[in-house]
Amino acid sequence: MRGTKHKCIQAKKKIPKFAIVLAVFAFHLVSTTWVSADLIDDVCQKTSDPNLCKSTIRLDPSSSSADTKGLARIMIQKTNDSTSDAKDEEIPRLIGKTKDVDVQNRLRSCGESYAIVQIRHVAYAMFYLDRDNYKAASNSIGEATVVIGFCNKGFTDPPVGPKMPSPLADVNKLLTSLIHVSVDILNMLAA
Repeated sequence: MRGTKHKCIQAKKKIPKFAIVLAVFAFHLVSTTWVSADLIDDVCQKTSDPNLCKSTIRLDPSSSSADTKGLARIMIQKTNDSTSDAKDEEIPRLIGKTKDVDVQNRLRSCGESYAIVQIRHVAYAMFYLDRDNYKAASNSIGEATVVIGFCNKGFTDPPVGPKMPSPLADVNKLLTSLIHVSVDILNMLAA
């Protein structure tokens, strides 16, 4: 009898310890999620477009455990993804919709601009981000707005041919906003 009583007491002692460990783990998991959400809110509130920042970052599953550097990486990657979508999907779609060779050439020129953004500006921004050179990363991705501007000017202020509204104006506006938010976060890291 004495041996069974001792085993019952030991079993009762183990359950509370397990419950405490489980409770601590659950609290840590929940508090980590809250901290990440607070970090996203705090960082995004300091950007030029807080709503775009929050919605973009929260779509990425890695954002729940990201630090500020990770949030910058997410924004730069989203800039790359959106540039790729424009270059590989939107431009061919628009080229297929028009018979105007001049418009087709202007759209192809925009595709070349988007390729430069990806190959040079996004790639270098990631390179510098990985090396904690936030200012260089910011400068690299920030310069992409100039390249995107060339796309718009190809329609609104062409060297030859008639002026016309850019069919990529909305795409370029989104890309520019993504770049500005990326620059804002990189500048926070550089400060």
